[in-house]
This record gives sequence, structure tokens and C-alpha cells, in this order.
Amino acid sequence: MDYKTKEYYRNEIKLISEAIKISELYIAKKIVEIAESKDNKKERHIGYYLISKGREELNNKLGVKGKKKTHPEQKVRRYIVFIYLITSLLSMLTAFFIYLGTKSIIGAIINFIILYIPISEVVIQIINNILNKKVKPCLIPKLDFEHGIPKEYSTFVVIPTIVNSKEKVQELMKKLEVYYLANKSENLYFALLGDCTSGQKEVEKVDNEIIEAGIEEVNKLNKKYNSNSENEIPKFNFLYRKRIWNKNEGGYLGWERKRGLLCEFNDFLINGNDKFRINTIVGANCVRPQKNIKYVITLDSDTNLTLDSGLNLIGAMAHVLNEPILDRENRVVIDGHALIQPRVGVNLEDSRKSFFAKVYSGTRRNRFLHKCYIRYISRQF
Repeated sequence: MDYKTKEYYRNEIKLISEAIKISELYIAKKIVEIAESKDNKKERHIGYYLISKGREELNNKLGVKGKKKTHPEQKVRRYIVFIYLITSLLSMLTAFFIYLGTKSIIGAIINFIILYIPISEVVIQIINNILNKKVKPCLIPKLDFEHGIPKEYSTFVVIPTIVNSKEKVQELMKKLEVYYLANKSENLYFALLGDCTSGQKEVEKVDNEIIEAGIEEVNKLNKKYNSNSENEIPKFNFLYRKRIWNKNEGGYLGWERKRGLLCEFNDFLINGNDKFRINTIVGANCVRPQKNIKYVITLDSDTNLTLDSGLNLIGAMAHVLNEPILDRENRVVIDGHALIQPRVGVNLEDSRKSFFAKVYSGTRRNRFLHKCYIRYISRQF
């Protein structure tokens, strides 16, 4: 486990010890004793009794009466419903007062629609600030992959996007190179999943140009970082989709667009079904990837994979408490996580690109805009 996870466990033991006045060493031994008596993989992990569903069992063994915890999904629902209720109430009150001043129903409705989003932003910011002070954050346990990713957790980092020119391919391959340099590790691979543009032909003239650029960039990067072994998956890869006829669109395009692109890539990893026009993974005569790849990190073309963030994501998914448990009959995850999304931020350069970005960037300028909205509301009265 990584240092933060171990520290989190130790702090939980400390808090229990302070609450019930029992030695930390006794509590730790009791946790180990309970874990060793179990057969289930998750229940044999000590974290299960400190930060997961086994906490109630630990409390019973220690004679502690604890409050029954609310399920995280219920908390999220309450949070969302509360925001919608407060936002709707404030928006309706604002529209009502505007109607009293102007006697215009249409004007009140227009103001309700215009002000709903800025009011919701103000409400969200206020509620989040209150929750940050009142609610204790819950850390997601992770394994420590600082020194490299084990083979059983081999991962692909992919950018699924429409590519319409060789310049676009070159730009995205440069991004993949930056992601590689920020997350250097064995058993971590990178691929540009190129989706074709829509057209009236199954094969367009621009396709050959894109494919040549993709293969050229992949070969250049693999040669630069010595990743040309025939016995392993190349570090950098390029895949390009086939067009199929779409009756509703009246043309040829990639099946189901971005969602279909990811589905076909997963199908290739799991079942070996290659539905791509160009696939440099297969072209390298390497071992079939479905035997090796455990996870896929999906990035948008405008998303960055910052320093060691890929290793942290894989470490989180690989931790025993986060492993997904499937109900195969109902086809749902009943425990753990099948998908995980990190915190998403906006860098300073992108936060100035548009008015929308300024509002949602979370910068100081955002506060200024909120003040402007409040002044606008006050003028309506």
C-alpha cells in the first residue's frame, strides 16, 4: 500500500483508541485476529475493518456502539436533491419578486431560466464549502506503484477521438509522449484510438494520409524509447477504425462513434476480435493483449495525464477493497469499483479561453462572476 493509505489506517486506529480508551496495539491485534479468521479475500484485509463494511463487526468485537452508516449512494442522492431544491426555490423566489415589480409573466420566466445556472453555482459553492468543513473526507486506498506496475496490472492509456488530418495525429501522439514521460513504468502502454470522419465512401482519400502519419509517429516514438521488441506490446500504438454504413445518418462512419470505439477496443482486449482497419498492436506480432491488459485509462483529447496520476489510478483500482464484485445474473457491480474517475481540474490557460470556462474554472475570476450575478439579481428588485 502507499504511504497515505497506511497513514489513514493508523489514524483510524488512533481515533478508535481515543474514543474507547483502549490501547492501539490491542485494537490492531484484534483487527488482525478477525481478518485471519475469514476466507473472503476482502474480509482478510485489515482495511476492511477500518474504512469499509467490516467496521461494524470490529465495533461489536470491541464493544463499541456506533451509528449505522448511510450508504454512499443515498448520500449522493440527498446531496443532488438538496441542491436542486434550494436552487429551484431561490430561482422561483427571484422570478416571483421580478414579476411583482414588472407584472410580466414572460419576463419572470426568462429571468428564472437565465438565473437558474448561476444560482445553482452559488448554491453548490456554498454547500461544498460547508461540507468541506463539516464532513470528514474519505481516502481511497491505493497500492504503491511508484517503482513500476506489475505485469498482472498492465494498463493501456488511450485517447479515443476523431482524427481528420495528419496534423491532428501528430499533435495527439506528442501528447501521448508527454503522458509517457510523466508516468514512466513497465507494463504501461499508450494508444491513439483514431475514429474516422463521416463520409459518403467507405474509404476516403484522407484515410491513407492519416494512417501513414499514425504509423510513422508510432515507429518514431517506439524507436526513440527502445520499444520495438517482438515479444511484448509496443509502448506506443495507433489504431484506426473502419467505416460502416449508417442508414439513419445516410453515410459511412464509425459504429456508435466514441462509445463504439471504446467498445471495439475492449472487445479486442478481451476476445481478440480485431475490427480496426489499422492496428499496430497486432502488427507487432506481440503476445495477444487480452492475456496481459488489466485496465484501460481513457482520456479526452483535451485532458492531461499529470505526473504519476496514471500510477495512482492503477494503484487505486488494484487495491483489494476497490476490486469490483459482480452480480452476473443482474449484470451490476455490487461492491468495489468497475470504473474510477479522478478529480478533474482546469488549468489557468484553459480557464481564460471562454466565458463558460471562466464560470466553471473555480478560479478567483469565478468569484467575481458570482458577485456580478448577485448584483444583477439585486438590480431586478
